[in-house]
Amino acid sequence: IPANRVVVSIDLVVTVVFDGVGASLTIGDAVDPDELMAASQVDPYSLGTYATSPGKSYGADTDIKLSIVPGSGATQGEVFISVTYQFS
Repeated sequence: IPANRVVVSIDLVVTVVFDGVGASLTIGDAVDPDELMAASQVDPYSLGTYATSPGKSYGADTDIKLSIVPGSGATQGEVFISVTYQFS
């Protein structure tokens, strides 16, 4: 995310369900890996779109990270992510 922007929304689309035991997904930054989307806001075992409106402002350029725990014995799982931001 470029400096002086606010994250308005995040859409995470599960396009292929995860099949590993204990799978989870979070979106955040290096300081807080679930700042923008917590694991409780996504069901990796169900196809669908999961959305948040975090309103998080970044004063400096910041990498956004998707953290994936595929789960034990995982053989599949796929997501698409869209991040919308604007000037803060």
